[in-house]
Amino acid sequence: TADRDKLRTALARLAREDPSLHEKEDEATGQWLVSGMGELHLEVALHRLKADYRLEANVGRPRVAYREAVRRAGRGAARVDRVLAGKEVFGAVELLVEPLPGEATGVEAQVDPECAVPPAFREAVRTALLEAAQVGPRFGFPLVRARVHVVGGESRPRLDAEPAFTQAAATALRKALEAAEVDLLEPLMAFEVQTPAEFTSGIIADLNARKAEVGGVAVSGPLRLVTGAVPLSQMFGYSTAVRSLSQGRASFSMQPAGYRVVSPEELEARGLSWS
Repeated sequence: TADRDKLRTALARLAREDPSLHEKEDEATGQWLVSGMGELHLEVALHRLKADYRLEANVGRPRVAYREAVRRAGRGAARVDRVLAGKEVFGAVELLVEPLPGEATGVEAQVDPECAVPPAFREAVRTALLEAAQVGPRFGFPLVRARVHVVGGESRPRLDAEPAFTQAAATALRKALEAAEVDLLEPLMAFEVQTPAEFTSGIIADLNARKAEVGGVAVSGPLRLVTGAVPLSQMFGYSTAVRSLSQGRASFSMQPAGYRVVSPEELEARGLSWS
């Protein structure tokens, strides 16, 4: 308990120094979630916590930053008509959620100027929708590649209240996502393995077992350069594996290469199901 404030300060300082490192405290569990560019990135941050700040944090195994993407549009509507703090309040929202084209990485939220949501509450409704989109409908991962369009609603001027409209918007979004089709996306990594020629076949066989797509093998004197793409979930601990396969003589690097849809067969193999 005495180190909690020190840990909070240290993580905030690391995140300030490194814009690609993100930290967030979960108030419900009291834990911090730290996300970065890969396993090595997180290991360096953990080493700094121990070496620079003298903190011995309890650390769990790395997890994959999955995302959920809308594949087919869905529509939802909700209304709130209740007594809040002794006052009757009202709000009603109808919206459409649809996929964004291309490789969009976030969520867009917009309110139709002609809809019945009062102008004074529209920005609050947009904010509520963006916050609600941080929890996807299938497994709770953030939503991406989605446009949320408020197309209708209802207003009762004497009873209209901002909390009622924001609650109605969040509920309508959940209903729309239940009616839509949503894919689970996993991050892909572009890899490059440099190895002596005699270890190439063993390294390629191991990469194939990790569901990698080997793009090519280039010759550079006695070395071979193996390149391709592989799901990040298959590469935790790979630095140890590649050293073992090459008697410590191979090296590798990875960098983010977008996301891919996880197939139903792979979801079943990983023990994932609808939440």
